[in-house]
Amino acid sequence: MSTLAVKYDFKMEQGSLFQFRVSWVDHDLSGYDAIMQIRKTVDSGVVIAELTSASEITLDALGNIDIEIPATDTAEYDFDTAVYDLEIYPTGHPENAIKIIRGTITLIKEVTRS
Repeated sequence: MSTLAVKYDFKMEQGSLFQFRVSWVDHDLSGYDAIMQIRKTVDSGVVIAELTSASEITLDALGNIDIEIPATDTAEYDFDTAVYDLEIYPTGHPENAIKIIRGTITLIKEVTRS
């Protein structure tokens, strides 16, 4: 499988559950894992969030990649904009990663909070 990552920018609401689906049509993702990182900039050494198929990312046989970040996590984010990318790879072989999607995230700050 080879592909160029799709560029997609989105908005995330601070303090709200974040759900996002990426569909890679006609690809059975059984036997694959995924990782997504959010950083302030591409060159930043600090990872704001790392999501994996062990917790926040689900892959299926229909080519769907579902990402879910709990409201308790998004409430802790304090960036204005950040960058991300999402990679998939055959389970146990991260050296064969394929970047699927990348872009920027604009955080919409929460008004109602405890």
